[in-house]
Amino acid sequence: MYSPIDTLQATAKHLQDNIKGHAIMGIAWFFGIQFFVWGLMIVMFVGMFGGIAITSQSEELGGVAMLGVIGVGVLFYMAFILAIMMVMYGYQRAALKEIDGEGDVTFGGVFSGALACIGTIIALGFVNSFLSIVGILMCYVGIFVTVVPLRFTFLLTVDKGLGLTDAMSLAWSTFWARPADHFICFLTEMGISLVLSLIPLIGPMIALPAIVVFDVKSYRAFFPREGGSAAMSTTPA
Repeated sequence: MYSPIDTLQATAKHLQDNIKGHAIMGIAWFFGIQFFVWGLMIVMFVGMFGGIAITSQSEELGGVAMLGVIGVGVLFYMAFILAIMMVMYGYQRAALKEIDGEGDVTFGGVFSGALACIGTIIALGFVNSFLSIVGILMCYVGIFVTVVPLRFTFLLTVDKGLGLTDAMSLAWSTFWARPADHFICFLTEMGISLVLSLIPLIGPMIALPAIVVFDVKSYRAFFPREGGSAAMSTTPA
């Protein structure tokens, strides 16, 4: 049976024993997100209102300027979403290898791992976006029966070398074989995110490493490494 307490303890111990790489990722994530969001807002507001002011004598030019700025903003936003996905999935890939004893988490390793799986990441982005929309249309409750069952899809493609559809199928069937354990895992992860977000400054910096390592430790609880390894255990040493 899945134990969130054991997984939390194993997560804390792993982060303590491998603090350097995870600390770098947490700090880079926190400040990178802040700079990008504020930078995007500045580009949008300055461009929009500046364009309106410069072309205020012509309604046609003013409209073109606004559309141009909005278009640039949309492109920035799409790049932002892709960057987030690359960091998240690349970090998961690196953390899985670290937990399996195949290397350490490094900043460069996260991005090189993401680039190696860029096709899968983009495809998963479309799938998750579609499922999220479906879940929202089902009054948000639908998210729990669309997105949650497939949350380990990417790790399955990396760990077992499965194609996207095969990984989704395996994740789906595994979820419905043990739905209670998967829901406990998901709710615990949401709890980690909520608690850490309430801690000023430090909390947001350690939120990403804590969530990623917890997610990978949980994955190993549901999908043990073939051949077995002490590195995959969810119980603290």
